[in-house]
Amino acid sequence: YSPGYFTAQLERNSAAKQAIAKVIVRSLADGMAVALTAGSTPYAVAREIRRAAVEGEPPHNLIVFTNSVPAFLELTAASLSTGILGEIYDPEDCALHSPDFRSPFQP
Repeated sequence: YSPGYFTAQLERNSAAKQAIAKVIVRSLADGMAVALTAGSTPYAVAREIRRAAVEGEPPHNLIVFTNSVPAFLELTAASLSTGILGEIYDPEDCALHSPDFRSPFQP
């Protein structure tokens, strides 16, 4: 990945991130929709989702939305239903972001 904040954080506290990812993925129900933000811990969750999918473990039939390009690559590599959010790529965190837009209608 490109040099920047995300890449610098990948190896920091990796055992803790992997443990967090395992707990999160075990708590997901089949058919659930999940949103993962950018960051090294959500990336660990994406990797654990991929591992579970490849090994045929639950949860099954997830739909995952993310703005993280590395997480997106992990999820699509496992043939999961995955959507990408955001429009502008920021190499610092390897993620897509939307421009700040304000209107009278803020959903």
